[in-house]
Amino acid sequence: DAAVRQGMPSLGTLFEFGPRLKLHLPAPLPGSRLRLELPLRAVFDVSDSFQRRGFTFEPEIDFDMRLVPGTRLGAKVGLIFGDRQLNDHVYGVAPAFATAARPAYAGKAGLVATRFRLSTATRLSKDWDLFTFARYDTVSGAANEASPLVRKSGGATVGLGLAWTFW
Repeated sequence: DAAVRQGMPSLGTLFEFGPRLKLHLPAPLPGSRLRLELPLRAVFDVSDSFQRRGFTFEPEIDFDMRLVPGTRLGAKVGLIFGDRQLNDHVYGVAPAFATAARPAYAGKAGLVATRFRLSTATRLSKDWDLFTFARYDTVSGAANEASPLVRKSGGATVGLGLAWTFW
């Protein structure tokens, strides 16, 4: 529903599926954990008969440490890469949808965004956890930063939640 996409086809509801390799690295501090995660995913459009829209590769470094008993702090830094098909689907403007304010543009394979995340998790009881997070994503330096559909280079998200483990 973004104004910049007015008159263009909807992106649909995208669903990712694929393996994730997790490599446990030496812990830098007592009570901490350091992992390199390497997920490779195919992206499908649920609202278009599960048509494949491309692939993503999202390597990230995940650091986690115990602050006090029952409370953990996490920090992640990751990169999101997309193939040409996916990036053109999201960032491309076909000539038929080009306007004076939105010139034609072909999406390119490469970096989609850089992501930074901080989180906390506190065990309230055997089955209940409280968590918070703050995330910042930026397209600065990304392959499609020049797309006419990109209106700002970054965005922040914060959240608070309660998780119940039933099993």
